[in-house]
Amino acid sequence: MSNLQNINYDEQGKPKESLQAEYWEFNPIKGYSDLIKPYLTVYKDTDETWYLSANKALAWHPTISDKVTKIDMFDGVVIERPASNEVTQVVLKTIELQYIPDEEKISTKEFVSMQQPGLTISGYGLLGYLDRNWIELHDQITTTYTPN
Repeated sequence: MSNLQNINYDEQGKPKESLQAEYWEFNPIKGYSDLIKPYLTVYKDTDETWYLSANKALAWHPTISDKVTKIDMFDGVVIERPASNEVTQVVLKTIELQYIPDEEKISTKEFVSMQQPGLTISGYGLLGYLDRNWIELHDQITTTYTPN
């Protein structure tokens, strides 16, 4: 299927997350969908929004009508939280990432570059919870400060 979009809602009927892809093919035997150019939007109760994109992904769901329980993103993964009145812009880049929708959890063991205005932090391994705006890098961490 081309240009498919799947929206999950919270208990109040507000969009919680939206997953779309240029190409989406469900494999019923394996219980996942192959996605080309996936783009995931995670909405927050505040005016914050997180955007996750990649060149490829696997969206795990046992049947075509089941909720996606896990998304494995590959190749050129970018995570962005735009600046708002409450938060600073953050852009993360890595080669692969796993997202667990029910926990709003992101993780990878790969190299990660995290950029904020005037600051770049990089290292290997990441654990984060988008609902808490919390991201932690694990190993070989370096920080570069660039005054504005």
